[in-house]
Amino acid sequence: MLGNYLTMALRLLWRERSYAAINIFGLAVGFCLCLLVIQLAAYQLSVGDFHEKKDRVFRVLGPPSWGEGEAQYSGSMRIPLGPTLKEQLPEVEEAVRFSFGWPRLLRVGDEEGIYEEVRGVEAGVFDMFSLPLLRGDPKTALLRPHTLVLTEPLARQLFGESDPIGQVVRVGEEFDCEVTGIVGPLPSSSLLQFSGLLSLTAATEPMMASGWNASAFETFVQLTPGADPAAVAARIPDIVKEARKLPEAAGSYALQLLKAIYFDTEVRSSVSSGGNPMYLVLCAILAVVILTIAGVNYVNLATARAGRRMHEIGVRKALGAHRGQLMRQLLSESVLLSAAATVLGIVMAEVMVVLLPALVGFDFEWSSLRWTSSTYAGAAALAVGVGLIAGAYPAWVVARFQPATIVQGGRMGGARLRRGLVVVQFTVTAALLTMTLLIWHQVDYFQNLLREDSILGAKPEQVVVIKNRSLTVDQARTFKTELLQDSRIATVSLSGGIPGEGMEMVFMAGEDQMMINVYQVDSDFIEIMGLRLLQGRALTDEPADAQAVVINETAARMMGLEEPLGEMINASRGDSRVVGVIEDFHFHGPRSKIEPLVILQVDGGAGVILVRAQPGHLDAALKVIDDQWAAVAPYHPIQRNSLEEVTSKLYSKDLMVGRALTLFLFLAIAVASVGLFGMAAHAAHERTKEIGIRKVFGASPGGLTAMMMRDFAKPVAIAFLFSVPIAYGLATHWLQEFAYRVEIGVGLFLVSGALSFVIAGLTVGYQAMLAALSNPIDTLRTE
Repeated sequence: MLGNYLTMALRLLWRERSYAAINIFGLAVGFCLCLLVIQLAAYQLSVGDFHEKKDRVFRVLGPPSWGEGEAQYSGSMRIPLGPTLKEQLPEVEEAVRFSFGWPRLLRVGDEEGIYEEVRGVEAGVFDMFSLPLLRGDPKTALLRPHTLVLTEPLARQLFGESDPIGQVVRVGEEFDCEVTGIVGPLPSSSLLQFSGLLSLTAATEPMMASGWNASAFETFVQLTPGADPAAVAARIPDIVKEARKLPEAAGSYALQLLKAIYFDTEVRSSVSSGGNPMYLVLCAILAVVILTIAGVNYVNLATARAGRRMHEIGVRKALGAHRGQLMRQLLSESVLLSAAATVLGIVMAEVMVVLLPALVGFDFEWSSLRWTSSTYAGAAALAVGVGLIAGAYPAWVVARFQPATIVQGGRMGGARLRRGLVVVQFTVTAALLTMTLLIWHQVDYFQNLLREDSILGAKPEQVVVIKNRSLTVDQARTFKTELLQDSRIATVSLSGGIPGEGMEMVFMAGEDQMMINVYQVDSDFIEIMGLRLLQGRALTDEPADAQAVVINETAARMMGLEEPLGEMINASRGDSRVVGVIEDFHFHGPRSKIEPLVILQVDGGAGVILVRAQPGHLDAALKVIDDQWAAVAPYHPIQRNSLEEVTSKLYSKDLMVGRALTLFLFLAIAVASVGLFGMAAHAAHERTKEIGIRKVFGASPGGLTAMMMRDFAKPVAIAFLFSVPIAYGLATHWLQEFAYRVEIGVGLFLVSGALSFVIAGLTVGYQAMLAALSNPIDTLRTE
């Protein structure tokens, strides 16, 4: 019996191919997005599962240090904490400390080095984490000082096809390390990502000698089976109090499960983090919305099309078919159509995985869908479930009619429901359109804000930002002097940071301590960045300015300095004299309010070198920069980009969200428009003879087109009105994240409404025009 149902369904869908194509396309888009979201959720929830002991491995979190704002916990622990916990707590089987990773220069012999992220770590890492060690002994690979374990790709990059074991790699300019192990490819879901692991000793990490006086490393503990992490964490404050000889316990501690780190965006981590559950929820909501629009399409078209099958259903009932049989037949058609849409959706999802990084800037972290038995079961359940849900109402409507009513020419009805569903579709589409316009308006506002700001006020594309991990301050000054010998170089400055980066320092405001952002710079920083000096002067490179500072307007207000020039401010480095005040600028990006900033003379290191090229000479200046760098740092590859690229990262996430929402919008519009196109085609078919008669009596094609378009204008207008409060609520909630934001004006909704009418008008107008231009002889000859 099921075979007969499927055979009949195939014949029917083939006979009405346009109807089938519209529904298959709409459902396929919805399935595609749902599959991507399911895969993304499955991936993010599986991060950390790679490690066998994942349920017993925890990160130690403790009181935040200076400079970590109002965070509840910090991931940077006192240096001896790990070994102390292992020694004093029987529940702690193993403790492993990680240094926070940063790119280090790795060099073999006299070859040019490469920068890769190498982390200092203790030997127990291979017992705690399931790392695929291909070569070397996991117990001794990192036991001795100056030993190094490389990933397979990095070993191949450094040594080619030669055997790396026992070879020597120079790390930075400080020490040579022996390669004692090779780690195989790490799956992206392993949580722990690195290019190399360096034995953690005082020789490789000078902070080790600071003892309990410094917080420098991230500490992981492996508990015994059945141990209570909360009880273990509760004992840590007393251990720290006793070890540091404190009068009372300082703050609270917690143990964070390994898997929970991925979704933690508040605590700095040396392992992989950055999963955002809110983005995952947003993607899931949008995927369900588009699938719902596609389902509404199906219900609309199926109920409208049912009128063409009234005589078929009447004959079947007259021959003895009961309601259950008819519903099974109609549901089999729906499930078959849904299955076809699922197959197409899978193909579309595979294509989207490849295209999305380029279109949106979002990396799925895999190159194709990951199919498992549960994934197959989920796809099948999705196909059957959507087919049954979407097909249930049309099947019930068709199956409930009586043979006599149908044979006598009764009408199917349901027009109000179909118009209501069109309202639902376009309400969602109009709200999504409004939100997309708002996001792009906000991103454009960010760009304009930065463009008008000091840091983008003087052609940032002409400023080259060089990450300096190789040169001392004296070497950097020599590099600066050599560059300025070339006429194509306008200005060069040394700095400890750039917009979006920097450090913090403790300052006193009366009796209160406050953490204030600090830039360490030379005398040319204010000029090269285009900052506006409101009072006083810039810093010089003279020793007399070692204790001088320049502050921004916000810092002056927060410190209560009405006449800041000449005032002394107290800092953790000693008293400093204010010699200048600069205009506020968005050094952390426009998402957050402008914070106080203090500019100091560069001393300890020049982590950034800024070079401004003369107008029209950027390419030549880049060659000069590369040549001079090769002369002063021959083994160190240069790392440079433009200031414009750096500042664009301040709003890159919002740009990515805007692109993603635009993509979702286009898909939603495509699905809704295809459904509306099908409804317009059905309406034109239903009114074929009416249109023919009107044309015989002199109606113009334009008048007939307008008549048909009016039928759809009302639902679209109602949908727009419903979308306004929905979009306004969503927009208000979203904009709360930004300290500087656009106003939600009437113009935004007017543009959204106009675009909604244009989309609907173009979709319906095409079908209406075809019907209006048809020859009335062809439509009336059978009457």
